[in-house]
Amino acid sequence: MRTARDPATSFADSAFLNLLILTHRTGKLFVAAPSKQVQRLCVITGVDDVLQIRETVDAAMAS
Repeated sequence: MRTARDPATSFADSAFLNLLILTHRTGKLFVAAPSKQVQRLCVITGVDDVLQIRETVDAAMAS
């Protein structure tokens, strides 16, 4: 299992989303506690249906 979290990440573009999706394809990836901007981008693009997004690191680790 891989968990990605960086609270300082407030900007994400298509390259960032592509990296998350490619990483997800190699194994189980959880995105923990994304910023509001990153979470909104995931919702708008539909990536939130593909990735496992959790509110906290603890929630991601428990999954």
